[in-house]
Amino acid sequence: MLSKTRIKLMLAVVGMVMTCLAEMASASVVFKATDLTGGDWQYEYIITNEYSENLVHFDAAFPTSTDFVLYDAPSKVGWTIENVFGAYTYIAAADVGGGIAPGATEGGFVVSFTYSGLPGGVPAPQAYNVAYADSTTGSGITTEAVPEPGTWLLLTLSLPLVAGCRQLLKRNAA
Repeated sequence: MLSKTRIKLMLAVVGMVMTCLAEMASASVVFKATDLTGGDWQYEYIITNEYSENLVHFDAAFPTSTDFVLYDAPSKVGWTIENVFGAYTYIAAADVGGGIAPGATEGGFVVSFTYSGLPGGVPAPQAYNVAYADSTTGSGITTEAVPEPGTWLLLTLSLPLVAGCRQLLKRNAA
């Protein structure tokens, strides 16, 4: 009887930890890279809001160097997009309406640039920043991979839990 209570308590604690981790996730930013030939590239960013408030600002950073020359950042409908220069060249997008709702995914944030890095090389992912309606901010690195990181995180965390439950059940049966 006591072991069932321990199992329930352990499941409750793991559930709370996973809930906290999911809340911290904030946003995932994936890019689709298109080689336009001749060293010209186009990135389309796809943003998924994994936070509880509307996402109202997004920016991606390109190192200011001769390797990257941004030449086109068309405006997404409802968002203003601008280049901001400094140690990094940023493509920044701010929503003039309501932003990206919690749980929603939105694409169409496009930037074109010339990359003169390693011959035949592919430009690296960029650092990004996001801001939410409640003034919370988040940051990360863009990814080209499409799998949902939250799914992999939950699976990875659940495997030790299942193994632990099996061990407890084996001990109680013996």
